[in-house]
Amino acid sequence: MKKISVLALSLIISIQALAFDKVVIVDSFACVNKELFEKLNQMRENGDKAVTDALLNSMMTGLCTIFKKGDTISVSDITITGLVKARPSGSMTEYWTAREFSKQTNKLKYYVL
Repeated sequence: MKKISVLALSLIISIQALAFDKVVIVDSFACVNKELFEKLNQMRENGDKAVTDALLNSMMTGLCTIFKKGDTISVSDITITGLVKARPSGSMTEYWTAREFSKQTNKLKYYVL
């Protein structure tokens, strides 16, 4: 029983995460909440003029930000629908954005948590 507990604990401690860097290729917005990003992006794609005010309000409250062309972002999650969860270099806050707004660099990161 003791061996199983030790084995289970060592598996939990050695959980591994894989992340990689991407470079933003076009100024784009990103939001801390995936659903908010999807809603604003849908408004943008539909040509809804209210998207500008909605995005500005979300930026003023800290829910969204702008990724600038050339920024390096570290990706921690990718959805099948084409979204990425990433944080800008030097930031601890992760944001959701569209995968097509960035391109992968050759820097692959491997973390042991």
